[in-house]
Amino acid sequence: MTYPTAPSDAESQQWFIRYDRGQKGHLTMDEIQALLNERGRPLWAPFDQDTTLRLVRSFAPPNNQGPLVLAQQGFVGLWKYLCQWHGIFMNFDADRSGNISISELQNALDCFGFRLPPRLIQLMIHKQRLSQGKIQKGRQLPDEVDFPAFIDLCVTVKQATDMFTRLDTNRSGSVQLYWENYMDLIVGGNYISLEKLVEQCQPKFGYVNKADPSRDDESSD
Repeated sequence: MTYPTAPSDAESQQWFIRYDRGQKGHLTMDEIQALLNERGRPLWAPFDQDTTLRLVRSFAPPNNQGPLVLAQQGFVGLWKYLCQWHGIFMNFDADRSGNISISELQNALDCFGFRLPPRLIQLMIHKQRLSQGKIQKGRQLPDEVDFPAFIDLCVTVKQATDMFTRLDTNRSGSVQLYWENYMDLIVGGNYISLEKLVEQCQPKFGYVNKADPSRDDESSD
């Protein structure tokens, strides 16, 4: 089995011509998803919309307004990222089944510097499968993940870690949050909520119970 390689400039241009319907100069989410799945077959399972969204968001300009799209440079970066991580994934896929076990996933995350306990990894996988509609009553799914799920988990962990690092300004390994910031994180539980969390918490940190009348006094000043 051969791994996908990053396209040359000429190949990238050809791919854009083929998938950029209407020659807009960028690829939409649907076009990117189609490209990933057609070019990645049969090396990896199909990418769904949620995974594609999180992946594209990582390479879109930070000031992007409106629908997420990628210009050629952003796409080339995304493809190189996928190729590199597919090689890493295959290093841990000992039996070349196209899936890695929970323990192999934990080892991979450890290599990236993300030391998560098995319980948290299991919880992330469970939430991922719930959002994808892959959990059915009375059906036990195997404790393993395919490449798109691996990418989705890695992107989620990296984004959450990056946001935490931005909050942890003194690098103590801990942050303090206002009560409503904490609830926003718990209820939202996604990248957009984490971005909002950073904006709300900077530059001042602290825990304040929402029932504390002093908070209302502060907000009215």
